[in-house]
Amino acid sequence: MVISKVGLNRIRKSKLAGNNPQYIKGKDKFRTKEWLSKKYNNEGLSLQSISVIVGVSTSCIYKWMKKHRIDRRKFCGRRGNHCHLWKGGVRGGNGKYIYIYKPEHPRSCRRVVPQQVLVVEKIIGRYLSGDEIVHHINGIKDDNRPENLYLFSDDREHQRYHQSFRKGSIKPITKSNF
Repeated sequence: MVISKVGLNRIRKSKLAGNNPQYIKGKDKFRTKEWLSKKYNNEGLSLQSISVIVGVSTSCIYKWMKKHRIDRRKFCGRRGNHCHLWKGGVRGGNGKYIYIYKPEHPRSCRRVVPQQVLVVEKIIGRYLSGDEIVHHINGIKDDNRPENLYLFSDDREHQRYHQSFRKGSIKPITKSNF
């Protein structure tokens, strides 16, 4: 039996239209203001998520939300671990310093702290002062193993070490000091 396009459209629009929840009795609860408001506002689902649950298009859900005057949430972007690009708060690497997201840390700058600072603080059991400098013994900036880190009391001492090392008047540091 061959059905024309007109016939198909009539079947789709009829109440016998397969498993479309819009036409199945008892499954049109998405049309009620209470159900839609609960899913969107209380459970925090998106229009797309609701449309997948119900089995209708997103525009259909949007139409019923407009009809019931349910306000849309303001889009403000997804931050932190709600964002699909979140990597656990770790930035850098590949030969660069590694930064960890720690907005509450006293040495945080732009809400991140160098990982080598956190490693040394954990070992010595206190926050580093503003003057203390963490030096990488092998020169690899993303190698933050405790045995590769050396703590200088201030930047002047750190610079003095590098100048003396370049001149050859001092041997390189080979061991951690904590």
